Amino acid sequence: MRLISFLTRKTQRSTRLIAGTLSIITLFIVTTVQRRHGELSSSLGSSVSRFRIRPLSASLTHSELLAARADFERVAAAVYPVDQSHYTWIADSRRAAQSLFRCMERGDCVQNQTKGLLSPGIAVVLISSSDYIVPLQGGHVGGGAVWALSTYRALQEMGYTVLFASTVEAASRIYPVFDTLVKMVIANPGQAWGCFSTRCRRSERNPNGIPPWKIFTSYFRQHSNNPLGPKWTLNPEDHGGENTYLGYSIEAQCSKHAFVPHAQRKRQAYILTRFLKFFLPEATAWPPRYFDDAANATGVSFVMAAKDLPDAPRLGPADLSTSIQNLGGDAMQTETFYDLLSHSVALVGIGNPA
Repeated sequence: MRLISFLTRKTQRSTRLIAGTLSIITLFIVTTVQRRHGELSSSLGSSVSRFRIRPLSASLTHSELLAARADFERVAAAVYPVDQSHYTWIADSRRAAQSLFRCMERGDCVQNQTKGLLSPGIAVVLISSSDYIVPLQGGHVGGGAVWALSTYRALQEMGYTVLFASTVEAASRIYPVFDTLVKMVIANPGQAWGCFSTRCRRSERNPNGIPPWKIFTSYFRQHSNNPLGPKWTLNPEDHGGENTYLGYSIEAQCSKHAFVPHAQRKRQAYILTRFLKFFLPEATAWPPRYFDDAANATGVSFVMAAKDLPDAPRLGPADLSTSIQNLGGDAMQTETFYDLLSHSVALVGIGNPA
């Protein structure tokens, strides 16, 4: 019971950490936008008046809101293809936008929809990162996807209107509809760098573009990977550098699966590892006989799902214990992974399993 209590406290702290970090990011954006707006106003000049789309704001009249909704539908028809309308991220985006329009028309938006957490206006987050989109349309769920889906849930719970776009160029077409209501755009590093080198970003020639200081990159590694530097680089782990740490929680996913009593579990330990190269003699502290000895002493076998890398040395016959069953490196279904994990008596991390 003490362990369960400890894990519960840890999970609650993780959830609060995500919310707190997003709040700090929002405040950082608002402050930066106010400063950068003054820097750009002189260069944009009268070009701002050439907006083809009326930006959405909380002060629009009913007829202006209807026009803004029509603008969104026109843009959505281009960036959300009809033959892909069954994708979760497209359905979620349309539903979120319509919910925002309806509550603004009625004037009864809930507190978080109208204020976000710290921002003074309706808060919209645009996401083009494939880490979010791929798992939402049934694709591979890796470490990046776990982090992304956790962030998505946190944003929803905090009342943000979250809209997706398959590319940052598509995001730049959605952006003018909501304009100042968009607090941040989350992109892949390649998308962010590409946006800065094209007409995707706001400039004197492209007043409808995305302001560069709103473009953040989701990135697993510890070095900076955003044209504006580390503060615009989001990391799932606190590497101790200058990047912005945005943690994650797995509570929602774990709560979907019933706890399997230890007496009902298989006599197996799951090895969390991605690549077979971690079992090479020069890469491991545990030679094969360690696993053999553990299996003989406890009656516990080992199971994993690891693959070879094309450029990595191959394992020799003596490099892998016969007590380890490798299910192969093909993408494992999420439910299969959780079933294996929940029926194991131990979890062993080898190499760099994240």
